[in-house]
Amino acid sequence: MAKKFSLILIVLLALSLCFLCGCYTRALSKVTPSPTTIPATAATPIITPEPVITPTQEPTPTISSAAYLHSTGGYYMNEWYNLSRVSRDLKTAILVHITTYRYQFRDSYRYWDTVAQQWLWVDPPQGYKFLFVFVNTWMDDSARNSSNPIDGYDYTHFTLQYNGALIPGTVDLHHINELQAYSNLFKTGYVVPFGYQWETNPFSYKRVLNPLPSLEPGRGNSWDGYIIYVVPKDTKPDDLKVVGNFEGMGSAYWIFQGGDSFSITGL
Repeated sequence: MAKKFSLILIVLLALSLCFLCGCYTRALSKVTPSPTTIPATAATPIITPEPVITPTQEPTPTISSAAYLHSTGGYYMNEWYNLSRVSRDLKTAILVHITTYRYQFRDSYRYWDTVAQQWLWVDPPQGYKFLFVFVNTWMDDSARNSSNPIDGYDYTHFTLQYNGALIPGTVDLHHINELQAYSNLFKTGYVVPFGYQWETNPFSYKRVLNPLPSLEPGRGNSWDGYIIYVVPKDTKPDDLKVVGNFEGMGSAYWIFQGGDSFSITGL
């Protein structure tokens, strides 16, 4: 009987213990919150911007000053203008080369007077000065076998452009003191009035300047010399152009750059 009672007591104690454990577990479940699950955040992709391609600026096509000058019919001094001609018999093609190669401003100059046998001064009008422009014209050798040379272009074919006006040139048919030591372009002699040559008068045996009859082939037969213009005293080289008109065969002009210039004080 006592054993039976003890067994019942043990069973009751076990049940009581189970009951107490269950209450404690429920109490913990009420006190301790369940862990909160934080949803995973997707990683934000890093976008690398595309490089901005700046278009390359193409250089603006430019034309050189010389090319522009030539496109307008202009040349620097010492540049050749080439003119196509035919011989007088119309059988031979000819190329004529024309240039201006030197200029000189002068307040006055002297010439040799063969009558007075002395040097005489020449002065421009008040407020003006002289401008000497040196010109060379020659014909290539293609016409050397032709019996018919061509007419040359004398000083009347060259005018001076100043402030939009054309100033005619002239020549002085005397021996000019200030120019007597200047050689021509091809170093074949001293300069003379353009389109003229020194000849000896067969009767007086004096040397005189006579017009050249024609333009012969070869550089040695070139027309070379100076043309005289009268310009305002304050004129500068950049104000001027030498304009050549060649009887319907062509025209050109030269600016006062690239050539030789000499002081106005003489030799």
